[in-house]
Amino acid sequence: MIRTVSIDTKKRLSQNYRQRKQKRLTYLLLFVTFLFVLLTTPVMIYNVFLRNLLIDRKPLKYILQGILLSMQFTSHAINFFVYCYGASIFRYELNEFLTSSIFKRS
Repeated sequence: MIRTVSIDTKKRLSQNYRQRKQKRLTYLLLFVTFLFVLLTTPVMIYNVFLRNLLIDRKPLKYILQGILLSMQFTSHAINFFVYCYGASIFRYELNEFLTSSIFKRS
């Protein structure tokens, strides 16, 4: 009787731990997706609707394109930092990769 209670308790704790990790991963992926949409939508709106309105004003057009493309590429760069902050598995794998790369050179 005591043994089955102990096994059930361990099983329940393991399931709760997995559910918490899955929930955190889901939030992380939703956040990354939200950032992608937030930072790439303006350049897409510009390319579809506004690009031809600024043909006569080239300096303004180039400045606006530069800002919007910088926002778009920032989305990709931010993902690395979001994963470093939010995913312990990613940090572990990154640490293993860097450690193995450094020790292979030595």
